[in-house]
Amino acid sequence: MQEIIVGAIVLFACWAVLKRYLPRSVRAGLTQRLSDVAARLGWQQLAQRLRSASMTVSAKGSCGGCSSCDSSSGKVNKVSSASITPEALKNTIRR
Repeated sequence: MQEIIVGAIVLFACWAVLKRYLPRSVRAGLTQRLSDVAARLGWQQLAQRLRSASMTVSAKGSCGGCSSCDSSSGKVNKVSSASITPEALKNTIRR
């Protein structure tokens, strides 16, 4: 019984890590293949769910969806960065 519980925890941890760190294109391809396998096995509801998840993943941008670029014009918007001035640093020094 203990081995089953540990196995379930390991499988869940593996799923969580793969979901978070796999590139979006790999996840989309994996989801598409799983939906094809589910359709061949006759599991139509699972196949439909996986296809809709695959469409959701592919609908987002391939770069991660930060919206810093304008996809219609092909230009990349410059991301503003915060700068620290020497005067601001002098004001934070404890004397």
